[in-house]
Amino acid sequence: MSLNNLRRDAQAIPCFNTALEIDPGDVDAWVDKARSLGALCGYEKGIKCCNKALKIDPLHVNAWISKAASVISLQRYSEAIECYDKAIEIEPLNVNAWIGKAANLIYLECNDKAIQCYDEALKIEPLNVNAWIGKGLSLAGSERHTKAIKCYDRTLEIDPLRADAWVNKGASFHSLERYEKAIHCFDKVLEIDPRDARALGNKGVSLHDLNRYEEAIECYDKILEIDPRYSAAWISKGGSLDDLGRYEEAIKCYDEAIKIDPRYAAAWYNKGNSFSHSGRHEEAIGCYDKALEIDPRLATAWSNFGASLYNLGRYEEAVGYFDKALEIDPRNALAQKGKQMALAEMALAKRR
Repeated sequence: MSLNNLRRDAQAIPCFNTALEIDPGDVDAWVDKARSLGALCGYEKGIKCCNKALKIDPLHVNAWISKAASVISLQRYSEAIECYDKAIEIEPLNVNAWIGKAANLIYLECNDKAIQCYDEALKIEPLNVNAWIGKGLSLAGSERHTKAIKCYDRTLEIDPLRADAWVNKGASFHSLERYEKAIHCFDKVLEIDPRDARALGNKGVSLHDLNRYEEAIECYDKILEIDPRYSAAWISKGGSLDDLGRYEEAIKCYDEAIKIDPRYAAAWYNKGNSFSHSGRHEEAIGCYDKALEIDPRLATAWSNFGASLYNLGRYEEAVGYFDKALEIDPRNALAQKGKQMALAEMALAKRR
């Protein structure tokens, strides 16, 4: 939202207050005040305004939808769905209510139910691009990428310049390991806006997975020219440098990400990997320790910590870390193999 819009919302609230002093029963004024408060992050106050409106008129659809919008911002998704259900009960052909409900179902990882809602919206408005994109995201969220791509294609038939449809289509192609097609989609976005960070970042990831590391780094550098504080770009650049064997440069990238956010677990984890790849296992352990302090459920950090301990000959300690990794992810291949190797080394030491 632009600063101009924020200023307008801030200026509008005293006007709504005046209107409500004159007529406290003005439902639309309560709803409009709620929207302005929501734009200024005053979500709880916005909910109170919507409740005032609904006390006056319990069948006011926009009051239910506005209340849902404030509730969503507080991450109370189930409550938001209840608001959308009320709106749909009052006005079954309200497309925004169906789309809003679907979006909240995605947050709750109820993708099949979300798809049903998007389908209801599309029965009402077959050309609604937000419904097509949302349906595509729901399908992608349940790993049905081929069907998701068809939804994005339908969106692009309606609006060929819809950048998020191209980005999402590219992401689905990437998930299908069709990296060249993914890059084509991201390039389409960059034709529309050469500074689109999503497209540059995703293109970089696809190039990386094609082992085209130098080209991937070029994409991440373009993002960092636009926004030097884009920590995910520093991490992705570090990953490509690491795969080129340029470990010191990779570590510097992770350090940049850590400067921006010292509690970024992925930055500490990847920094540990670069130390490990360059044989500096003590330093790697320090990084994995920091990553696990931030995110104790990061299974790969436990297994890589174990691998560094193994490489230092600390086999008994390594087994404990491999076990922890396997508690979180029983299919962790490094932890399975590493534990076997560490136990074998311990048994061999006893026989000596």
